Formats: sequence, structure tokens, C-alpha cells
Amino acid sequence: MRAINLQLADIREIISSVLLAHLSYDACMRLAPGGSLSPEFVPTCDAVDDLEGVGGIIARMFHTKTLTNLGVVSLEEWAESIYQQWLVAGDRITFFTSGSTNEPKPATHDFGEYVQEVENLAVLFRDRKRIVCFVPRHHIYGFLFSILLPHVMGCEVRWEVPLPAPGLVRSLCDGDLMVAFPLLWGKLAEMGVHFHADVHGVTSTGPCPAKTLETVKANGLPLMYEIYGSSETGGVGYRTDPLGCYTLLDHWTRTDDDAVLARKTEDGGATECLLQDLLDWHGPATFTPRRRKDCAVQVAGVNVYPARVREALLDHPLVEKCAVRLMRSDEGTRLKAFIVPYGSGQDIDVLKLELQKWSKAHLSRYERPASWTFGKHIPVNGLGKERDW
Repeated sequence: MRAINLQLADIREIISSVLLAHLSYDACMRLAPGGSLSPEFVPTCDAVDDLEGVGGIIARMFHTKTLTNLGVVSLEEWAESIYQQWLVAGDRITFFTSGSTNEPKPATHDFGEYVQEVENLAVLFRDRKRIVCFVPRHHIYGFLFSILLPHVMGCEVRWEVPLPAPGLVRSLCDGDLMVAFPLLWGKLAEMGVHFHADVHGVTSTGPCPAKTLETVKANGLPLMYEIYGSSETGGVGYRTDPLGCYTLLDHWTRTDDDAVLARKTEDGGATECLLQDLLDWHGPATFTPRRRKDCAVQVAGVNVYPARVREALLDHPLVEKCAVRLMRSDEGTRLKAFIVPYGSGQDIDVLKLELQKWSKAHLSRYERPASWTFGKHIPVNGLGKERDW
């Protein structure tokens, strides 16, 4: 038996988290006001959108068989079935990326790698007495910090719904570690919420603006950790100064390739891991992310780079923000763009014509978006990461 292993309650919470992501907001507030579903809750097709698909996701996460009696088993019974299979053959867990290139992609790792990471994280947070998590447990970030880390630290954990309100902070106590994401930290900063206890914060899932971090610190948060990583790698490094360098977690070492790290293995060796970013190194274990590596998609058999198209559109003086993606299969085979114009008085029809002309002058025919969507904000998911539209 491993020193750290998943318990029945852990698996129940992860399944609960997946189910909550497929319930309506009203249903979540009614059924899980404290952030967790009751063990007696029976997920039915009427309550859960695409229950069969959800069952498949959970089976893929734990590498187990999909339940054949979905719709009649309780959450506790579902978790028990997964747990018994895990005890026999559980050694890998799969998480899914946020789907920045359309469909979420699976990222699978040995369970021991997740334990290795939280054992290093536990050193950073050794003085914390409780973890208060606002991140879904079925997200790798939430799983590491609110499922595994409490086991390693031997501390209490509390899950909360990420609603930015003053009461959220008032419920925190001395010694708490608040685990959240840039969108929630940003909302708390905008609201001017003050921290009145010895609470340390953690943020991940994407870059958090330095202004946000400076504001929450000015409002009483004594220490904030930014965790750099991804679903493909888990956590890679951390920093407490938004303008400083990241420090590698102890299980990583630098290689000669700026986009590749080596992960220590139990036998004293190492395995190489490809990063999603190129890194600028400032020493053997300190770095800053330079830029996202170019990821090509194919349009009519030709490689095009959505990041390059986005930069070209941002050069237009009337475009404030922009997102570019490959269309879903049901939409077509070209690129599509979401545009946030400067100001609120833009004539969208005129702007669309302007951008089509701009694209013709600055982009190849394969790079030109075939679909244009306009709005006040780039669409994001519950963690503040860009999503499809």
C-alpha cells in the first residue's frame, strides 16, 4: 500500500466536482451550497446534462469501467465502485485540458508523479493549518491542492463555491491557505475586499496580472504564491513576487532545451517533459516564461498559426482584444475570430468590413478568419481561462 493513496471520500469528491460542472447554476446552489453534493444524491439524466458522457469522463479519469446503471446509483455507490477498482489496479489518473484549441485533451500521469509534486508543495506551505479551495477537484490544480496536499500535510480542507463576496474572506482564519485562480483574485481586487487574517494565497491556471496581485496584498493578504504549470506537466515552478522569477519545484531540473525539463524518477533517473512555453533561464533553477510555443492547425492542408493571426488582428487600431481558434467540425474548416472593439460606439457591420479588408492585406487566404464574433469580453470558463464560443 502506498504511503499516500486515494480514499473513498476523495473519489466521491472528484465525482461530485465533475457532476457539479454539468449542473445548472441554480441546481448547484440548491444541491451543493457548500461546494459538495450529498453522498446520497442520485445523478439522473434529468438533473445532469449528458449523464452518459459524464460517466465516460469519470471512467477515463480513473481508467476504470463505465457504470452500466447510471441514473439509479447514488454518488456514494458510484464512488465505491470506482474505489474498489482503484484499490486493485489504480496507478494512473487522467485530467483534461481546458480545450484552448477546441476539444479538451487528456493528460495522463502516474499517480506517483502527483504525490511527488504535492510532497514538494507541502514544504512550501508547511506552516498552513487548513486549505480552503475554490477550484474544482476534477481540475488537476484543484486535485493536487485540495485532494492530495491535505493528505501529505495532515491538515483540514474546505471546498467553497467561487463567488466573490466580502463574506468569503471573512470566513477565513489564521493559518488558512486560500487556493483560487486569477479571475476570482481579480474580482476580489476590484471589490476592494480586505483580508483580516493570516491567510496565504495561491493562484494558477494562467497568468495573474501583477496589478491584481499587488492590490490583494495591499488589501491585507501577506503572501501570494503563483504556480506555473499545465495539465500536461502539473506544477513546474512558483514565485511570490509578481515581477520576479519562478523557482523550479525540486523534482524538476533544467535541460539544454529551453522547452524541455527533466523530471526526477524514483530510481534516481529522469524523464524528459515537453513544456507548452519557451523559458528564459536566470540560473540553474530560476526562470521566466518567454512565450507560448507556436501551435499550428491545418486549414485546407496548410499549417497556420492562430497566435500569429491574433497578433495581426490586434495591430488594427480598433481592436482591443482578440481570440482566434480553428472552427469546430460542425462549424467548418477555417479559422474564426472573437473581437473586443475599443470603445462602445463601434458600428459592428462597418468594423467587420474593416477587419476583412485588414485580413486580406495582412494575412494569407488560409489565415483569414471565415467567421467573426464581436462582444465586450473574450469568453472564459469558470476558472477564467479562454473557452470556445
